[in-house]
Amino acid sequence: MAAHQKKAEDDGRVLALSDESGFMLQPSSPRTWAPRGETPELICGARHDRVSAISAITISPQAQRTGLYFRLLRGNFNADEIERFVRQVQRAVRRPVTFVWDRLSAHRTVAKRLEGDPRFEFILLPAYAPTLNPDE
Repeated sequence: MAAHQKKAEDDGRVLALSDESGFMLQPSSPRTWAPRGETPELICGARHDRVSAISAITISPQAQRTGLYFRLLRGNFNADEIERFVRQVQRAVRRPVTFVWDRLSAHRTVAKRLEGDPRFEFILLPAYAPTLNPDE
């Protein structure tokens, strides 16, 4: 990560470590304790709603400042929503941004869409490297 941070500093870019996560709005444990012979009844609504979150931790080497940007969405993030978030982060920091991502197919789609735009640079982490992604 230090090499990417040094390159971002040399290019006058902000480094953004970004990832998504999802949350189900229903109990996830169908079992519980009860006295023998008295089967407990787990009562919950039939809601299967979901909230998805995307976040970016930004590091500005020039200003020695960090930031946290996030967005919540009812449902799942797709490439269009991720691109909208990427553009919002860039407008907020008002500098070119280097995003560090995992290899989610939507990330690759967004990177390909914004390939010629000098405000954006994208670095993909190795195939599966959760220990390398500070946002995760």
